Amino acid sequence: MLQQAAQRATVNFARSRMDRVVDEHFRFEGRDDVQGVLDTLAHDVHHDVVGSPTGPLRGKAQARSFYEKIFADLAQQSVVSQRRYYGEDFVVDESLWRGTAVGNPLGFAGRNRPLAFRILHIFEFDGHGAIRRENVWMDTAAIAAQLRDDAPAPDAASSAPGGVVPPEPGAKATVLSLYEAFDRGALRNFGAVGSDFEARVFGATVLDWPGFVQFGQAFVDAFPHGRHVFDHVVTEGDTVSTIGRYQGRHEGNLMGVAATGKEVDFVVMHVDRVRDGRIVEHRGIGDIHTMWAQLGVAPPAAG
Repeated sequence: MLQQAAQRATVNFARSRMDRVVDEHFRFEGRDDVQGVLDTLAHDVHHDVVGSPTGPLRGKAQARSFYEKIFADLAQQSVVSQRRYYGEDFVVDESLWRGTAVGNPLGFAGRNRPLAFRILHIFEFDGHGAIRRENVWMDTAAIAAQLRDDAPAPDAASSAPGGVVPPEPGAKATVLSLYEAFDRGALRNFGAVGSDFEARVFGATVLDWPGFVQFGQAFVDAFPHGRHVFDHVVTEGDTVSTIGRYQGRHEGNLMGVAATGKEVDFVVMHVDRVRDGRIVEHRGIGDIHTMWAQLGVAPPAAG
């Protein structure tokens, strides 16, 4: 019985120690205190924001660059933990982030608009209690929906009936037909697209319609039988959000990487806006770093 009591005390101490470090980490983030955040990390920390164009980062120097950029884009007001799960040396934290988009998060113009989204962290700790690994998943679809170019200001939204963007008839079917055409390699024949169409892929790259067709064809050439599998399709007004996975076998050249014959299965999230039955805006992000890892190759160098 004494041994069991001692074990429980050890577990409780370990949890309280991890809680203290995580809470301190969040407090430093709320103050935009880069050095304070870094002080909670191990020297060789592995820092991975899933879907980020930077990919996984290693060490405090690379982590510093990330935090300097994110603090310039987002001003945190609060992070409220909804629930936590514990392992021997790790914590899984699900929180609600609230703050202001002061810069250009995910390539969107923030224009000092309020922002709220769910965020999931996995923190692993070393023997000294420092964070040796931080994995982060942000609800990028929610961020995109709140910061899209036509998102109404709070006073404009309140002046509309009910403060809601009027529904776009058939928006869901139109958007799903886009991804069906993408997977068939038939984007060139897709007609439900506006003349002012603009796409942002992987958070930053801006494409017009011909550029997006070329982008899609590159994936079809590399993954002839690839397909989008959506777990969630949410329609709100003129906007359709799709969250799921892209799956396929690498059978052709992709950005200079020859076919490997390996399967890929990685997370994708999109937000598409429809006007008068035509898609005029596409925002997409995918966990391409997982894709490259699944192919067993390093990501091609930029440029």
